[in-house]
Amino acid sequence: MTDMYVRMSMTVPEAGTVTHVAEIREIDHTKAEMLRIVELDDADVVRGAGTPDGMHGTPNVPQRYVPHPDSYDTFPDIMARRIDASEFEALWAEAVAKFPELG
Repeated sequence: MTDMYVRMSMTVPEAGTVTHVAEIREIDHTKAEMLRIVELDDADVVRGAGTPDGMHGTPNVPQRYVPHPDSYDTFPDIMARRIDASEFEALWAEAVAKFPELG
């Protein structure tokens, strides 16, 4: 199993654009497991973070299992790109500073 890091922006009706930066673990070529996620606002400020077991700062709770990132281009309202672990960890550190209960 491979851990991956992805940044995705999606258009949500009545909410506008939402950006998530996530650490996910590949299960197979179609599915991945969500490990940690950070929600950003339009200015890339951390607004929420968590795991499938619970979120802090936002009511949005992620699904534990998600489509594999290689399939995101089939979703018309999602733009995604892979990022490196250090970029994710920097955002996660910001989230833990803002929401100490994550640590």
